[in-house]
Amino acid sequence: MGENYDALSNALNNLDNTVMNIHEEVLVQNALIDNTADDVEQSKNVMDALTKKAQEYLGTSDNCQTCSATVLCIACMIMLVVVMSLYG
Repeated sequence: MGENYDALSNALNNLDNTVMNIHEEVLVQNALIDNTADDVEQSKNVMDALTKKAQEYLGTSDNCQTCSATVLCIACMIMLVVVMSLYG
């Protein structure tokens, strides 16, 4: 009978250790998620500010025009880099 209690006690101790490990891992994962959420929020704020500045510069509030102008500027920069690397 004592063997059964010892086996049960060992199983419960193992289960307790497993639960504590899972709890610690969840705390770590929550901290990582919170950090990522903060980074995403900061990036969103920067992008919103840049979009607002681009719209003011372009004199439009149309996001399609702003996006098109941004894509064209990026494409021009890429072409400039390619030309400079080929002929520079």
